[in-house]
Amino acid sequence: MAKDNIKIISIEFKKIKINKFLPKEKTVEFSIFFNDSDDKEISRSINLGNIEGIAENIVDDIVNMEKNINKEFDGEALIDNPSNVFVKNKEELLPKITNFLKKVSENIEQVKACKTSNGYLDLVGKVNRMSLEF
Repeated sequence: MAKDNIKIISIEFKKIKINKFLPKEKTVEFSIFFNDSDDKEISRSINLGNIEGIAENIVDDIVNMEKNINKEFDGEALIDNPSNVFVKNKEELLPKITNFLKKVSENIEQVKACKTSNGYLDLVGKVNRMSLEF
């Protein structure tokens, strides 16, 4: 296979949005919106116990997903070098995702500590409305 046939895929993250969460387990289900020449959305569920490595895992999962999706190019199987996938602004993206997840975690802790029903519902709504746009 000629090097000219290497498929280059550029991923641009658009938004992360919280869908639901379980305060007791500290688990969050969220949607990730991104563009790889088409707008896409995937959902993930994570435990917020150790936030530091989560942002990189999220980005790596999407890169690996794109590599697996793009194993063929122009009808040919790409064996030696399936595709070259890169993430736009990855250096800025990872700290933004990490900080967002820290804020989500802090808000979940507030939900867990809340003692009044009105305050609890307000805090639950706050977490469920959280999103990060890039």
